[in-house]
Amino acid sequence: MELFKRAKTITEICAVSGREHVAFEELKERFGHMFDEIFTTPTGSFVGIRRCGKPNAKSILFDAHLDEIGFMVKKICDGGFLKVSGIGGTDTKVLSAAEVWIHGKEKIAGVFASTPPHLRESDDNEKLFLNDMYIDTGMSKEYLEENTPIGTVVTYKTTTEKLLNGHIVGKSMDDKISMCTILEAFDLLDGEDLNVDIIAQFSGGEEIGYIGATTAAFKAAPDYAVAIDVTNSYIPEAPIRKMGNKLGGGGVISYSGTTSRPFTKHFIEVLNKENIPHQIVGEPGRTGTNAHVLQIARDGIPTALISVPLKNMHTQAETATLGDLENIAKALAALAKSL
Repeated sequence: MELFKRAKTITEICAVSGREHVAFEELKERFGHMFDEIFTTPTGSFVGIRRCGKPNAKSILFDAHLDEIGFMVKKICDGGFLKVSGIGGTDTKVLSAAEVWIHGKEKIAGVFASTPPHLRESDDNEKLFLNDMYIDTGMSKEYLEENTPIGTVVTYKTTTEKLLNGHIVGKSMDDKISMCTILEAFDLLDGEDLNVDIIAQFSGGEEIGYIGATTAAFKAAPDYAVAIDVTNSYIPEAPIRKMGNKLGGGGVISYSGTTSRPFTKHFIEVLNKENIPHQIVGEPGRTGTNAHVLQIARDGIPTALISVPLKNMHTQAETATLGDLENIAKALAALAKSL
């Protein structure tokens, strides 16, 4: 599958934290042929394994989280309005007038409504709180009570599109775009004589506390692991520490107090040998990714972290580059071949 088409397909799948299971059948249908074995977990993870065919082979796990931020219906109001709570971190400044899908018995459209600026009282606080906002559906209260009961999830009504110079924009690139790098790596490794089994782990619950990676990695029991996530890219006037995270510079590899320094060092040596573009950052401890829990699964797993530079994280207009995705896929493939 062509890379942009794959990215569009995966990012437009609905998989809000806690509801990842609805994506399992589509993942099996579209990508199941790439694996020798598949299993899923009750905590929302989808895992595919490709065996190298050699006895007593070790394994390397590539993890990207399947879940995305979203919302959940908590109250049905008169006039076709819904009140929602957030699932994962969302900046309310991007919500006013944002279009959404409400995934009820029938999927219906809605839009976040708030008091227009010219109708606000002069002493109104400029900050918008989610509890002060509503989703306008235009439907009757009776219909909403039947079709979108309490607990119904809501996602951005956004499609993934191409921009100029290899850039793409859409929702839930955090972290479904990293799933694309893993699948691309599996394509690159097709037919290769590997010494290790390779495992694609699309884990649930990262946005609400690393739930899926903790449990799925325990079951998969790999000998090595690489977490692939996104990282905030440098933009003008961003903190100087972010200058090492640039769109188009390749994957960002982290030296961290909670990742394996020897394994990370080996990873970087492989990329230097293969002339695969990459960037390096130093982080003192927790990285805010599944790397934190992968490295303590079972009796400990040597874990590295590589991230996709991303603009506008946790919005409906996340932006990445196809070139970075290609280079991260090459990096994962080269690492697997080196073991």
